[in-house]
Amino acid sequence: MGTMGGIGSNCWSIAGRLSESGKPILACDPHLAKQMQALWYLAGMTWKESVSTGKRAETLDEQPYIVGGAVVGLPFFTYGRSPYMSWGATAINPDNSDLYVERVENDKYYFEGEWHDFRVEQEVFKIRGGADFVQDYKFTHNGVMLLKPEKDDMGIAVWFPLEFLNQNNDLNYSMRWVYDTEHPMTSLASLYKGLTEERTLEEIEKKLENLHMFPLNFNFVTKSGHHGYHMTGTFPKRKYNVHQGVYPKKGWLKDNLWEGLVPPEDHPRIYNPKSGIIVSANNLATTKNFKHGLSHAHSFTQRFIRLNELYKERSATRKLNMQDMIDGQLDTFDLQARESTSFILRNVDLGLESVLKALKKSRQEAENIRKLYAYARDILLNWDFRFSYDQIQPSIYLAFEFNFATYFQEAKIDDADVRRAIAGNVIIENFFYKEIHRWAAEKVPRQ
Repeated sequence: MGTMGGIGSNCWSIAGRLSESGKPILACDPHLAKQMQALWYLAGMTWKESVSTGKRAETLDEQPYIVGGAVVGLPFFTYGRSPYMSWGATAINPDNSDLYVERVENDKYYFEGEWHDFRVEQEVFKIRGGADFVQDYKFTHNGVMLLKPEKDDMGIAVWFPLEFLNQNNDLNYSMRWVYDTEHPMTSLASLYKGLTEERTLEEIEKKLENLHMFPLNFNFVTKSGHHGYHMTGTFPKRKYNVHQGVYPKKGWLKDNLWEGLVPPEDHPRIYNPKSGIIVSANNLATTKNFKHGLSHAHSFTQRFIRLNELYKERSATRKLNMQDMIDGQLDTFDLQARESTSFILRNVDLGLESVLKALKKSRQEAENIRKLYAYARDILLNWDFRFSYDQIQPSIYLAFEFNFATYFQEAKIDDADVRRAIAGNVIIENFFYKEIHRWAAEKVPRQ
């Protein structure tokens, strides 16, 4: 429970040769905060006629069906099963949009050495119990112009990330999103046909390649014994194979235009690996040398590594069962803490005296701080890195993590809106821990 809407998800599968039943097992747990209305609801859907053959089912057992966790307001099952297949998903944090800084004068925008008229589209919003609201939107070669706060009667401009971008009223921004681009969309009927009727692995792969509308890490197992992972969705193909979506780009340069969309056959996937284990945990699904920038805001790899580690250890001595899947979902071991605690302590060892001197603590105050640190240090060195409720070490570790991140942001970032916008951002968190490791290796005291 808390204020965050989502804090990551895990989804994994093991091959039938590793399980007691001889069948593959799929386990997923979306880490979403409790909320009203809940994001998911358990539902079932069935119909009497086969999508492909038109043959009418005579009995309930013959009817195709889907049951699972559906999205409120949509007949789409992010987590579910059918007679032939089970599936689940985790978030990608896709890099599928770009911001552009535009040169605007006299109601024209500059592109490739010339001034151009905006393309204008009018949207009419129906207001229950009131008059229609009409809003004009301007478009450049790159995309829709973002509204200035004083011209945004609907309050959209105060949403992240536009709040701090609009602090400088001298700049004009446009945005392009992949779903502004015309491309074929997969119908839900076609999708359900692929999920509810028996398919070869090659047919499943082709179906997932054509699943354009949902950028997801899609994990699945089949009745015939296959298990796999496939990244679905739509992604921009940029001229330079880098993660360009992180920063606003110059909108007047042709080189910053997209070169179409990433071909579906280039999307990452893995089927029936030799290890028998497939894990998706919001981690980067590609190597650094991958030719397309699909995601820049991926989370740490620790959950991905931990689940692989857990099931490799257990499957080395016995077959796995459903209790092993439950144990994975309830696992409290923190790989990040195991990797970072010694580096954190090393940095404090190096810098404690210089910090005490800089703070001008009295002799007695300094001695009390040394004793308190020695106590905390000894406790952390005897930690099993599990976040158990009856242990004090997790509280000490998290207190350091929170206060370190808060101090760094307040000390280094003047703009309060920017600090708020990046709070908890996985890019910043990755940076923090890389710096902690680097500082410890350099053996230079830090204040």
